Amino acid sequence: RGGWFVIRDKTRLPDPIRIVDPAKANEKENRNRRKEALHAIKQVDLNRLKGRLVTHDNSNEAAEYFGHFCMLMHLEHMEELRQIKRRTQRLPEAELQRLGWCLDGLPCTGVFGRREPKKVSMIGWEDNG
Repeated sequence: RGGWFVIRDKTRLPDPIRIVDPAKANEKENRNRRKEALHAIKQVDLNRLKGRLVTHDNSNEAAEYFGHFCMLMHLEHMEELRQIKRRTQRLPEAELQRLGWCLDGLPCTGVFGRREPKKVSMIGWEDNG
């Protein structure tokens, strides 16, 4: 996916003169990200995370179940955010509009918490806020 490309008739074509090898385009950046992720994972102490959830009736079974469930829900939410970010960065604006991921051409009908201006605007000029 990395490297140079040429746009012809609104389509991306691979770099015809191979200025940058696409296989090695983001190699350094990928290595840096990998190192950063490994460093972050090494800082997590799993023993300190155990037993962090306490129920009102001190039930260990309920705490284990709901702690596991909450962690899975958190991981699922993070994955959904990653997919949304990837999808919105890859697709063109028209396709995002067609799928309902973004809107275009909506007029602003009102702004909450806005104070009315002290001066009156000129006749025929709309106050856009």
